[in-house]
Amino acid sequence: MSLQFSVPMVPGKTTFIETLTNPFSPKRDFTCDTNFTYNLLPQIANYGNVKLINLVTLLTKLNQANLDINNLFTKYSLQDFKTQYFSKLSPGQQQRFKFMLLELFDKNNLLILYEVFNFIDLDWKEKIHAQLENWKTAYSAILLVSHDLEFIKSFCNRVLVFDAGKIVIDSSNFDDELFKDINDVIKKTNDFE
Repeated sequence: MSLQFSVPMVPGKTTFIETLTNPFSPKRDFTCDTNFTYNLLPQIANYGNVKLINLVTLLTKLNQANLDINNLFTKYSLQDFKTQYFSKLSPGQQQRFKFMLLELFDKNNLLILYEVFNFIDLDWKEKIHAQLENWKTAYSAILLVSHDLEFIKSFCNRVLVFDAGKIVIDSSNFDDELFKDINDVIKKTNDFE
């Protein structure tokens, strides 16, 4: 089963992602599936003063990935930046690099993408969209946090909308009325006051 959902730009997104990805200690007897795995592309990541090639080499070895690193850098137009520090890249280059890192990992149960299209131009948005389409069948589910309603319409099969930390829309019915409702929720949030 593949579930893609989106959470447009309203309060509660970060809390939702943190709830999914942070370990917790249950207060009562609780059984947890410890075989469940996920890959995460965070909205903000800082690999600081680490050279791109060093991080990719490390992750490739740790994950026993059988990939041609040079081809990977070329695919993401980062071949001229392999020896650069992450902190010296432009925001768009940083975003492409973070997305590139996902290729080094096995496709797990869940892929979590938090604002994957921040800072990237239209050309790269289309390339990443195509890659995500390829990954739809590789992952059991893709959770996407985005405020790009056009992408949501074309990619997702379910939409959750949060307002003040609560789900106010949960729908797999994509029609103009749903997206009017989403726009109404977005307009009334504190983000736009």
